Amino acid sequence: MISQIGVNIPGILLGNDASRSWHRLRTRHPPVAARYTVITTRHTSPQAFVGTSDERTRWQAEQLAAFRSAAETIKGDTSRPWITTEADIIAAFARWLRQEGWQVITETNHIDLIATRGHHRVVAEAKGRTSDAGTDTDTAYGQLLWRMRPDSDDVTTRYALVAPETSASALTRVSPHVRQQLGIDLYLVSVTGYVTKIDP
Repeated sequence: MISQIGVNIPGILLGNDASRSWHRLRTRHPPVAARYTVITTRHTSPQAFVGTSDERTRWQAEQLAAFRSAAETIKGDTSRPWITTEADIIAAFARWLRQEGWQVITETNHIDLIATRGHHRVVAEAKGRTSDAGTDTDTAYGQLLWRMRPDSDDVTTRYALVAPETSASALTRVSPHVRQQLGIDLYLVSVTGYVTKIDP
């Protein structure tokens, strides 16, 4: 229960995704979100709190506890399962593509996902949350390279590597220049299914 945490405790959500998560929390679980007043920032900044050093430390700790408790509350909501497995990642990415107007086929010829829209095609390889994101993403890059074929005159193909947000640093070990030359785009999926494309 979140009732252990005081009501209307000011605090900070850390980073961009935390801010998005807070927006989703307020939108989808307003009774939980209504317990807290939160200052959202792009980066961690203890100086954003007003008070002594000890007070700022305490407020930040309380906010983190509140956010984690709220996240656990949402996680227990079986109507919106936590997205962690490879199948979850593929399903979330497929939903996002369909919302963007793509026609999607999953699990065809050992390819996780193929999507088409007009004269454009996306071939995607996905990985779920694991204890070794580095090895998994290296494998995914290799699988994409193996599937690359010359474009026909009327179809342009992009290749997508889709993974949990926790794999961001592993995905970006391949330089933007190399990814651009190979036509590879990177996508991250949050535990609640929010899809983000990594800028080159």
